[in-house]
Amino acid sequence: SVNKPFITSSRFSIDRQFSTIDTINMDNLKLYYLNVLGNIDTLTNSLGGVINSIANASAGDANAYGIHVGSAGAITNNDLIAAEANAVSVGEASAYGINVAGDIATTLSNNIGGGINATASGINEANAYGINVSGAVTTSLSNAATISATANATAGEANAYAISVGSAGAITNNGSLDARANGFDEAAAYGINVTSNVGVLTNAASITVVAGNMFTPPNVANSYGVKVGGDVAGIANSAEINATAFGIEEANAYGIEVAGLVAAGIVNSSNIYAGAGSVDAEAYGVKVGSVNGNVLNSGELSGAAEGVDEAKAYGLMVSDTLTGDLINTSTGK
Repeated sequence: SVNKPFITSSRFSIDRQFSTIDTINMDNLKLYYLNVLGNIDTLTNSLGGVINSIANASAGDANAYGIHVGSAGAITNNDLIAAEANAVSVGEASAYGINVAGDIATTLSNNIGGGINATASGINEANAYGINVSGAVTTSLSNAATISATANATAGEANAYAISVGSAGAITNNGSLDARANGFDEAAAYGINVTSNVGVLTNAASITVVAGNMFTPPNVANSYGVKVGGDVAGIANSAEINATAFGIEEANAYGIEVAGLVAAGIVNSSNIYAGAGSVDAEAYGVKVGSVNGNVLNSGELSGAAEGVDEAKAYGLMVSDTLTGDLINTSTGK
C-alpha cells in the first residue's frame, strides 16, 4: 500500500512531499519509488519527505530504486531516500538510492538533514549505490549529510558505491560517506568513484570504505576512499579518509587513487589511511599518475599492508611526474 503524497508538479519539475511504501515480495522484482525514463528539469525531495523502496525476491533477482530518472536539470535531497534489495535464495540484488541513466545538467545536492542509503543482499551478486550517475554532473555534486551503501553476496561478487559518477564539474563532501562490501569471490567498496574526469575534489568530512572482513573474507578485495579514472583539477582534503580491504588471495586499499593528472596540486591537512591484509596485499594512502603543482601535507598519509607472499605499502605514490614541490610538515604518529 502507498500513502497518498503531496505533489506539486509541472512539465518542467517535480517538488514532492514523499511518504513511504511497504515491502513487496515476489520471485523476481524491480521496484521503483519514482521512475521517470525521460528528463526532469528539477527534482526536489523536501524536508519531511521520505522515499523508501524495498524489494524482496524469493526465487530470483531483486532490484530496488529510490529515484530512477533518465536525465535531470538538477536533483536536491533534503530528507531520507532509501533502497533495499534482497535476493533470498538465488539470483542477484541491486539497490540504488538515486540512479540517473544519463546526465545532470547543473547540480546534485544532498543537503543537511538528508540521508541516502542503499543496501543489497544477494547470492550470486550484490550491487549497492547511494548515488549513481552514469553520465556527467555538469556543474557540481555536493554532500552535506550522509550517504551509505552496503552490499553482501554469499556466493559471488559484491560492490558498494556511496557515490559513483561518470564525470563531474566539481565534487564536495561535507557530510559522511560510507561504503561496505563483502562477497565470496570478490568485494569492492568505493566512497567516491569517478569513471572519467572531475574538477576540484574537496573532502571536509569522513569517508569510510571496507571491502571484505577479517572473519569471512572474499578471495579478492579492493577498497577506494576516492577513485578517479581520469584527471582531477585539484584535490583538497581536510578530513579523515579510511580504506581497508581483507581478502584471501589478494587485497588492495587506496585512500585516494587518481589514474591520470592532478592539474593543480594536492593539499592534505588530515589523515588518509589505507590498510590491506591478504596473501598478496597492497596499500596506498594516496596514489596518483602525475601532479602539476605542489603536494602540501600537514596531516598523515599512511599505507599498511599485511601479506604472506607479498606486501607493499605507500603513504604517497606518484607513478609518473611531480612538477612542483613536495612539502611535508606533518610530524606523523
